[in-house]
Amino acid sequence: MEELEDCEKVTAEKEIIKVENERKILELQKLNDEADKEIAQSKSCEATIGQQLEDVKLQFHTTASAPW
Repeated sequence: MEELEDCEKVTAEKEIIKVENERKILELQKLNDEADKEIAQSKSCEATIGQQLEDVKLQFHTTASAPW
């Protein structure tokens, strides 16, 4: 009987550990999703700034090469 109680105790402890690990996994997935969103926003910002820079360069070259 004592052996059965020991096994039940170990099983219960392992179940608690499993639930805690699943909670940690969900939290890490949430953090990963947030990081993905931030990366996407940064890439979008980078593309926008890059396009603006190209526009300014083109405007400069157009102005600089205009027949004055």
